[in-house]
Amino acid sequence: MEQVPGWRKITNVVHLAGSKMYCQLWHAGRLTSGKPGGPQPNYEPSAIPARGRSLCFNFLPSTSEFGTRKEILDPSAIVTQFKHAAKNANTRSGRFSDKWGGSSENRARFGLEVLKSLVEVFGSNVSLKISPGGGFHDMGMPLQETIDTFSYFISEADKLRLSYITLFRYIPRLDPIIDESRKERGTSHELLSTYAKLTTNAKIFIVGGVTPEEAEMLVRTNQVHGVFFETSWLTHPDLAKRIRHGKSINNMLAVPHLYGDVDVDPRIGYTDYSAVTY
Repeated sequence: MEQVPGWRKITNVVHLAGSKMYCQLWHAGRLTSGKPGGPQPNYEPSAIPARGRSLCFNFLPSTSEFGTRKEILDPSAIVTQFKHAAKNANTRSGRFSDKWGGSSENRARFGLEVLKSLVEVFGSNVSLKISPGGGFHDMGMPLQETIDTFSYFISEADKLRLSYITLFRYIPRLDPIIDESRKERGTSHELLSTYAKLTTNAKIFIVGGVTPEEAEMLVRTNQVHGVFFETSWLTHPDLAKRIRHGKSINNMLAVPHLYGDVDVDPRIGYTDYSAVTY
């Protein structure tokens, strides 16, 4: 709650300029870093630990594997928390066999209930960001299962008349091989041709390693309404100017410092990236 007044100063300026800001609300689930026995348990879909912390969860302390967290017995309680957060802003992980898991319809239920609760607060000014390809955070499903689940979810979410839906493309570097018994966890497939046709209300955005040249082509050919450049905005304070002048986008993300370090200036790896000379 202490962040709300500070962010209000920023959002007020954006609103005065005639634009809007969207706050990304998410639940870290089994990736939550907390002390065992703390005031709030670390809830997750099912009591299944995530593997590979030392390979891909380098923003959390310790290199050991995750411990088992507390299973969510009633996901509707988390839906209520999402709604509260909205007001402030103004298969590997889940094995539910009840109404929250199993079929595509049941798997989509939690996300859809969250979206409905947010729409109650903001109306159509609600968006959705999803990663059908998975991979990172030790997540993934077989291809057909992935397509069936996300096709249903996107189709139903579009009925809520959301502002836009962002499709996060599969990124190999976020999907390390964790053990010798299996390959990558993710399911790389073409997102736009698979899912964009399922929407008639929400605008479609794409994100995940998109270059300026590809972005121009995707917008020009009406495959997307817009493109996000994700961390490139963070690592390049002059990103828009670089794209306009054809400059390289080559600053590397300082991942070890991205989420802050004890006794380290918080600007390091966050606001200290260099611009180029024009």
